[in-house]
Amino acid sequence: MERPMRQVTFFCGLFVMAGCPDHQLGRFNASPEVVVTSHASSIDALEGYQYTFRAQVSDPDDPTSELTVTWRYLDDIVCAPEAPTADGTHECDITIVETSGNITVEVVDPDLAGDSAFIEITTIPTAAPTGVILGPTPTGKYYSSHKVAFQAQLADAEDTLTLLRGAWTSDLDGALSMASEPDASGTLTGASYLSEGQHYIELKVTDSTGKQGTDSVVVDVGPPNTPPTCS
Repeated sequence: MERPMRQVTFFCGLFVMAGCPDHQLGRFNASPEVVVTSHASSIDALEGYQYTFRAQVSDPDDPTSELTVTWRYLDDIVCAPEAPTADGTHECDITIVETSGNITVEVVDPDLAGDSAFIEITTIPTAAPTGVILGPTPTGKYYSSHKVAFQAQLADAEDTLTLLRGAWTSDLDGALSMASEPDASGTLTGASYLSEGQHYIELKVTDSTGKQGTDSVVVDVGPPNTPPTCS
């Protein structure tokens, strides 16, 4: 019985002297771990809004610089594979889409051992902004020689009103150059010359997620207004 044992020991010694890789000698590689630290495992999130997700990774065998972190949203990669920071944290900015689903963060070590964690996202639909044109009006009198006053009331169910943007256009004159940002109450004001003729004026309101609302009015603009003459 002693003789075979010595032979086994001898052969193992030869393998070591020949430079056998560690994994052939039974090297154990512990898997890395990842934990989401920014959010709970299930959250409600507003459609179209961007959220910052954060995870913490660790590995008892490998430094963080040799780990790779990847984020997926609805199975699509949204933050490409890269190493975490020196303290093991990794962040990913993700814009929430209309479809509910999971965000998954994965970590892999150099030996391809890995771990993952996920957040279940329930999407809360958001409404488009609105704009109501207060001026010009269809019954107003306007002249091509005078600026026309523009005013509208903007609103949105989610955004702060000053984050909204309004843009005016005329089917005759094109884009009208006026202020696009409303005041704190949502009132948008401006003034612009309009050429003579009938104008289809459109107001387009855009919120921070890119959703849009519109309003329109038709106005008639007369020729230059001249003072009356005495005969």
